[in-house]
Amino acid sequence: WRSFPSQEWYHDDYWKEFRCPLGRKVVDFADEPQFSRLAAMYIRGREFLEDKITVMEIAAEFMPQTWFIESEQGESRWRDVEGKRVTMEAITATHTGGPWFVKDADKNWGRSVVCCASPEECMALTAPSNRYVVQQHVANPLLLQPGDRKVHIKFYMFLLGLEDMKTWRLWTRKDGYLSVSPNRWTKEDLSAETQVTIIRSSRISMAEDVEWRDKHWPEAYPKCKEIVMTVIRKAVELGKITGRPIIMGSDASTTVDDNSGCYSGQGGKRQFEILSADFLIDTTGRPWMFEFNLTPVLRDEDYSPVVNDLAEVREAINLAMPEEVDVSQSEGEAEFKPKLWDFAGEFKFDAKGGGVSKPALRGGLR
Repeated sequence: WRSFPSQEWYHDDYWKEFRCPLGRKVVDFADEPQFSRLAAMYIRGREFLEDKITVMEIAAEFMPQTWFIESEQGESRWRDVEGKRVTMEAITATHTGGPWFVKDADKNWGRSVVCCASPEECMALTAPSNRYVVQQHVANPLLLQPGDRKVHIKFYMFLLGLEDMKTWRLWTRKDGYLSVSPNRWTKEDLSAETQVTIIRSSRISMAEDVEWRDKHWPEAYPKCKEIVMTVIRKAVELGKITGRPIIMGSDASTTVDDNSGCYSGQGGKRQFEILSADFLIDTTGRPWMFEFNLTPVLRDEDYSPVVNDLAEVREAINLAMPEEVDVSQSEGEAEFKPKLWDFAGEFKFDAKGGGVSKPALRGGLR
């Protein structure tokens, strides 16, 4: 790879500068999709997965019981995942004494999460103009030792859409990250430091709790893998994430087929993304998924020579845009074989007959 000179493109509302190739030329690869020839770095439909309300359409069964607070005629209302009005009495009946979390549906990071003691307190934490997700804490979280600390799993994935604009492939990373609270966890402690764990603390493989690392995580990993595989498969088969057409040169005739919701015409290009999902494991071994992050933390070796994501990013780029392999030097293997990413499955969008999937993992959750 050689670096192509760049120029200022535009500034966003926060005056952040965005750049593009010099002369606004299309190059082999750029972080802005419209200037990238070989592959686009962001998947079409990513906002569906990242929105905490819309993702419930395909992921509700893997998440804690969830309610929404949305504005209706200038007044905030409670709704269930099907959009039906819910009374405070019905919600209060589910209260088990644990903390409750109010999350702005359109924002990421823990800054958008507020913790309170009961569902009655949730409404006071909202604004009528916004949408919110409300969840009660998982009843029996598996805590990290020493110190009975709360721990979230940052579960990383690599998603690749192919040129046919129908085929998607998913990989997962077994050695993700733990986000660990510095405090002993109790239901009564409503502080963000105890309840909202967002900062990556360590690699899972480097966890100080040996039993959690060597027993609980090997049991939970395939379950987490199957959950994200199922959710991504549904997103593909329902057309929530879609192929990316090439809109340039001879491919400018590519159009949207309004009847099928997919693209017709000639040509598409690859698109890919590294994303993550947040999980918490309970004492029965069940993983609970909370959300997808389409802008996960990725560190280079300047941040830490030991704990960084440089190798994962390089492998992902090689999966998205494979380099030519010298078969004579690769024991007859012409296809790039990742060492860090674990293949989960291949899924296809079929506008006529529904999706066709080839999962790499089978079996049910226990």
